[in-house]
Order: sequence, then structure tokens, then C-alpha cells
Amino acid sequence: MKVMVDSNILIFSNIADMPEYPLAREKLLVLIDQGYTFAVNTIIISEMNYKLQKILNNEESHTRTKKLLHSHYFEYFPIENNTLENAIDLCYASKMRINDALIAQHCLDLGLDGIFY
Repeated sequence: MKVMVDSNILIFSNIADMPEYPLAREKLLVLIDQGYTFAVNTIIISEMNYKLQKILNNEESHTRTKKLLHSHYFEYFPIENNTLENAIDLCYASKMRINDALIAQHCLDLGLDGIFY
């Protein structure tokens, strides 16, 4: 099974000082034990990298982001034009933030099993 994983989960599971760290990390590990793999896209990677730069530092953010991209538990999916078009419509109709709409629409378009947020 494959689920889209939101950037907040990736941020929380990378910073041990955050109160959400234990739960985010544990849930990722449980899902991995259950056979799940995770989908990410440009929005998720961008948000994760940016926040890790702000909270940690540039070098650590670079290292952790590259490690995630090369992990066999994560698969990168580029966002296609039709996903972008539909996400803009979803953003308009639901008043959702565009990044959240892109992630949700991408999950739907890829036919994934859900979003882990």
C-alpha cells in the first residue's frame, strides 16, 4: 500500500526536540512494518526542506532531504499539468491553501491509498 505523506509528518519525525516527534516517528515506523510505502512530490519536499533549514541548518536540511529522496520507503512523483489544473479548481471551490490542494489532488490522481498527515 502507498500513501502520500504530508510535509508536517516529515518535519516532525526529523526533529527530536519537537513535541510531535515521538508520535510522528512511531506512526511512520508502524506503517512501514505494515508494508506501506510513501509518496512525496515537489510541494512536500520543498516544504520539508525549507522548514528543516529554518529549524536546523542548511547542511542538515540538505542531508536529511537527500536521504529521504534516496530511501526505498519513499517514492517521488512529479506533479503533472492536469493535477495542477484540478488543484487550482479545488483550491477555489474549497478555499483550501494551494499547497494542500496540490497534495490532495495529487493523491487522488495517483490513486493512492490515502494521505498521512
